[in-house]
Amino acid sequence: MILLPSRGRPQKLKRFFDAYAATKATEPGLLMTEPRDREAYLSVDLPANWRHVEVAPSLVGKKYNDGAFFYAPGEPRYFLMADDCVPETPEWDRALAHAAGSWKIAFGDNLMRPNPPIGHPCIGGELVRALGWIAHPAFGHFYWDNLLRDIAQDVGDTLVYVPEVITRHLHFTVTGDKDVFERGHVGADQSLYEDWKLNGRAADVARVRSALEVTC
Repeated sequence: MILLPSRGRPQKLKRFFDAYAATKATEPGLLMTEPRDREAYLSVDLPANWRHVEVAPSLVGKKYNDGAFFYAPGEPRYFLMADDCVPETPEWDRALAHAAGSWKIAFGDNLMRPNPPIGHPCIGGELVRALGWIAHPAFGHFYWDNLLRDIAQDVGDTLVYVPEVITRHLHFTVTGDKDVFERGHVGADQSLYEDWKLNGRAADVARVRSALEVTC
């Protein structure tokens, strides 16, 4: 399941869906928009295997969590995509899904330099359910991808980089476009991350390991 929040950027969303079709992607998806953008998105046609829901205004992390645990629970995997991504590799979704399986985090090259540790990954559904979140709910916008990386590295053999898969990210820092999203406060999330490393990391890793032992 591709989880895709979008707000105020219908042209970028259309560009994503054009790339989705051009790369022959088949993974179903969930588009999450806010009521204030209803009129703007009427011109965007969704693929037949996608659903569209309107959600309350929130930062992107909450939308990912709501997508995985409320709107589309029980999926075998979750892709965390953005409307300013442009996948380029044919069947990129199948390649990442195969690499992720049920318990791993697979990500391709989004062509940003330096490349983030996890650039718009596919996360195995069992791993998501063991954690109980995709984006740590205490964090506003930043650093939850660091948490996923740290947990995967601690559990071991869980983080998979697939460099031949290109999921180009045309981020506003690359394109110069105006960023319309509220982004939270990086300093506050950095402090939360440092606290989590001391007081939350071990418990999250233990929970995943315990779930793995039961399953495997």
